[in-house]
Order: sequence, then structure tokens, then C-alpha cells
Amino acid sequence: MANTPEIPDALLKDCKTPEDVGSLYSALLQRVINDSLDAEMDAYLADQAFGGNRRNVKLAKTVKGDFGELEIHTPRDCEGSFEPQLVNKPQIRMAGWKTRFSRCTPAATPCATSGS
Repeated sequence: MANTPEIPDALLKDCKTPEDVGSLYSALLQRVINDSLDAEMDAYLADQAFGGNRRNVKLAKTVKGDFGELEIHTPRDCEGSFEPQLVNKPQIRMAGWKTRFSRCTPAATPCATSGS
């Protein structure tokens, strides 16, 4: 999908206060994190195509950072061998989160996510 002016305009149309913008940012960030964790699981299971491993459950946890607090849902596999990279299993702090995405460019795949 191309980034057109209509997309941010549609997202921001109901934002009247800084708190509204902050809530929108948190909701978008939560969605990006959860979708990214699902994509990590998809890639992990694709590498194990004939091993019989599959998705099991999603565990909710709260992570904290410069964005505030977010509840995310980390997917788990039946074997318990999946180790998410974006948000590690025991991780509850996400320091420097804003700078993680600033290093990502369309030409840089995958994005640098090492650290915290």
C-alpha cells in the first residue's frame, strides 16, 4: 500500500487533543507489535514445515517504554521452541523503541531490532 496523504488524514480526523494523538499512536504501535510477532511466528513455522510444530496460544503481557504501557499478545508454539525477536519472552521494558523503527527503511529488510 502506498503512503498517501489520505491515510494519515483519515487516522487523525477525530484527534482533537494531544491525548487523542497519543492514544492513536499507542493503538497503532500495539497493532504493529502484535502483527510483527504473528509474522515472526509464521516465518518460524514455515522453516519447520514438516516438523509437526504449530501455533498453540497467545499469551498477553504488558510492556512498558517511552510510549507508555501496551498489552501485547505473544504467540506460542506447541513445542515451546519459538523465541520471538521483537519482544523476547521475559522482556517487559522496551527502551529506545522509537529509535528501532527510525533505523528501518524500505531498502533495509529486515529491520534492525537488536538490543533491549
